[in-house]
Amino acid sequence: MICRSVRRLAFTLAATVSLQATALAQSCPSISIAPLIFGSVVPPGSGVKTVTSSTTISINCSAGASISVALGEGLNPTGSGMTAKRQLKATAASVTYELFQDSGRSQTWGDGTFVGPVEAGFGDGTAQPFPVFASVYVPAGAAIGSYSDSVVVTVTF
Repeated sequence: MICRSVRRLAFTLAATVSLQATALAQSCPSISIAPLIFGSVVPPGSGVKTVTSSTTISINCSAGASISVALGEGLNPTGSGMTAKRQLKATAASVTYELFQDSGRSQTWGDGTFVGPVEAGFGDGTAQPFPVFASVYVPAGAAIGSYSDSVVVTVTF
């Protein structure tokens, strides 16, 4: 069984990114995601400024349930397949971002098809944490505005 839950990412160069959760099926009755907050971001005078943040996807599944979590490419990827990059998009501008499985930001969260590997675990009847580490790359001269993307979180069990 595949359950899908859509999360809205909203990025403003002076605001917060938030993710919201909804309930899943009976053997995995709940999923929650803490807000992903980048805080105020001032574009650099030159080069690229990397802004990092993290959150946790918590999934509560029945004991023994095998869990696989994949994060989609979003609505605005550049490239395709393994070279695809996620982008937050404003009216006439975009900012590249990535979602990682590790705090060293070396293992990209995959979509189960192309963009890197998925994360796996086992249910034990309590909330299992799946950390998400994020990096947004803000270039010099980035337009101030509201940047957004939608990422599908796919939980397979």
